[in-house]
Amino acid sequence: QPDDDYFDPLADRIVDYERLMLEATSFEFETRHAQGLVVKILQVEFGYEMTSHSNVLKTAWDVSMDLNYTFALLKQTTATLALGVVEVTMRLMGLENVFADKFPLKHQGKSTASHSTDAQGDIAMAEANPTSPSPNPSDSIPNPYARFHTNTTAVYETLLDLLELYTVHKSQSFAGPQFSLDTIMQVRIALNKNIDRFHMGMWKRS
Repeated sequence: QPDDDYFDPLADRIVDYERLMLEATSFEFETRHAQGLVVKILQVEFGYEMTSHSNVLKTAWDVSMDLNYTFALLKQTTATLALGVVEVTMRLMGLENVFADKFPLKHQGKSTASHSTDAQGDIAMAEANPTSPSPNPSDSIPNPYARFHTNTTAVYETLLDLLELYTVHKSQSFAGPQFSLDTIMQVRIALNKNIDRFHMGMWKRS
């Protein structure tokens, strides 16, 4: 019978086994929702308030909801997800320079998060090439990503996951319909150029 509950206990056991298998392969099921941290970053790091920057905050909230349609929740920490949401929001809204002022891309150091991939920055590139100019004194500025226990490679992976969603399922997402496909593609092109420029240990997505 369609409503026969004979197999329900077996189905529950299979789900439990699947969860154990995924946890054994290092999938994280304790990622907290990033919405609260997204708002806090915009308020504390950028001074955005609902009264004067409601459009940015609302768009960032919509983008954070779209994370649920990607695999980013299974791959990244909450802080990485929040930074990814903030950056992709600002890039789509033409505020990438505002984000870069607080989180300069030159900081590519090793993440303190155990699952993050190492990335090479300006200083590392200079050490690998002795003939290149000496690092700028500004390179000694503390890495802002370290405060969130992440790095730009992990954040960029989140950005690419979101942009792929907006490219393929734009109309089914919360924030996608707010932007043209041309704007989304321009952001993806810019990200791929940065991946090449800073030799990030990840695959580009066309």
